[in-house]
Amino acid sequence: MAAHTRYVLALLAVWSALVCLAYAGQDFRGQIQPNAELGHVMNLGPNTKVLLRAIPAQKPAEAGIPSSDQLPAADDDQTDLAAFGHRRDRSTLVAVDGSFIFRNVEEGAYTLQIVSRTHIFEKYRVDIVDPELAKAPQIRIFTPGTSLVSILSSNLIFHPLILHAVKRVDYYTEAAPLTLGSLIGMGGPMMILGLVAMGMVFILPKLTASLDPEAQKELADSQARMQKRLAAVQSGDVSSLLYKDDHVQKSQAREAAANNARAQRNTGPSK
Repeated sequence: MAAHTRYVLALLAVWSALVCLAYAGQDFRGQIQPNAELGHVMNLGPNTKVLLRAIPAQKPAEAGIPSSDQLPAADDDQTDLAAFGHRRDRSTLVAVDGSFIFRNVEEGAYTLQIVSRTHIFEKYRVDIVDPELAKAPQIRIFTPGTSLVSILSSNLIFHPLILHAVKRVDYYTEAAPLTLGSLIGMGGPMMILGLVAMGMVFILPKLTASLDPEAQKELADSQARMQKRLAAVQSGDVSSLLYKDDHVQKSQAREAAANNARAQRNTGPSK
C-alpha cells in the first residue's frame, strides 16, 4: 500500500511539472560586450535598464501574411493598450558583467531596448514562440519608424542576444579654436565694416604715395571738390550734387551775398 502511494505521488509530481512547463514561458537572455565605442562594460554605469515591451497581436488580414506565421489574436480585454502593456511589459537591470535575463516570458511579440545614459544601442524585435515547439526566441533588428510587421522578413539573430554599443552619448562639445574667421563670424557686419575702415586708413595713403605727381594733383582736386559739395549739402543746397563745380561756386556765391544782405538788414545802415 505504501509503495502504491509513493508511486501515485511520483506520478502527480511528474504531471504537475509537465503542466508547469507547458504553461511557463521561455527565458530570454542577452549580453552586452565591449567594443570601440564601449571600452568596458563598467562604463555603462549603474541603473542601466533593459525594457521588453509587448506588441499587441494583429489579425492575419491586417498584417497581410499567412495566419500560420501570426501570433494568437488578442482577447477583448487586450484592446486597451495601456492595460495590455502594463500586464505584459517587462524590465530588468544589466548585471555588472553586462548580462541580463527575462524569465518565463509569455508567448508573443516584444520590442527590446537598452536604456543607458552613456551609450546608444540597437533596438530589436523579439518573438517568443510556443514552448512546445522547442524553438529559441526569434530576434531581429528593429529600426524606429519602420513597420513591426515588415521586419519579419529580415535575417534572424542568434539567441542569447549579443549587443554592442552603436554610439557614445556626448553631452559636451569642445569649444571652437579662436581664429580670424571665428572673430569675423562673432562680430558680424560691424566687424567687417571696421576691418574695411582700418584697411582704408593704412592702405590708402600708401597707394596715394605710389602715384605720379599729376595723378596725386587730380586726386587732391577731386577730394577738394567733394568736400565743397559736402559743405553745400550741409548748408541745405542739395542741388549741388546734380551740377558741375562752376554751378556750385555760383550758388555758393549767391548764398554768401544773400547772407551778407540779411546781416546788413538786421544790423541797420552804417553811419
